[in-house]
Amino acid sequence: MDEPHLVWTMTIFAPLFLKGFNAVSSKLPLWTWKPSLLRRGREWLAKRVLGMGELQFSFTMPSGQDTVIMPEEVFFIDDSDAKLNGRSLGDLVRLKTNPTIGGVPLPTRPTFVLGQAHMETTNSEEYRRTREQAQRSVASASTTNPSPEND
Repeated sequence: MDEPHLVWTMTIFAPLFLKGFNAVSSKLPLWTWKPSLLRRGREWLAKRVLGMGELQFSFTMPSGQDTVIMPEEVFFIDDSDAKLNGRSLGDLVRLKTNPTIGGVPLPTRPTFVLGQAHMETTNSEEYRRTREQAQRSVASASTTNPSPEND
């Protein structure tokens, strides 16, 4: 986006234990996020091992959609410099309690996460439109990118 002008650079790192955590986590199948017990175990690891405070990987968004966030790789932010329209946004901090957005807790320590999220569509008309659009996209992609011909 052109405005507001944000310039953000950061240095991320993963200590050896986090590299191991990332190697395992990124290989787990998506179905392992469905059982509540497995999600709670990951929340416990995030709090006790990674020092991220009281996180929830499953919650209801303010829009009413049931959501699961699925971190695959986690890195700690070692250094960060962010400027919004030339004005510094401040230094990194580690908080005692989790900040929230819309009631959803964020990590207490500076963290960079790669992963996925799943949100359940509760509006049946929105679900129908989205499904039809996805099917059209797949059909369009298959006709515009034909398979290579066999020689």
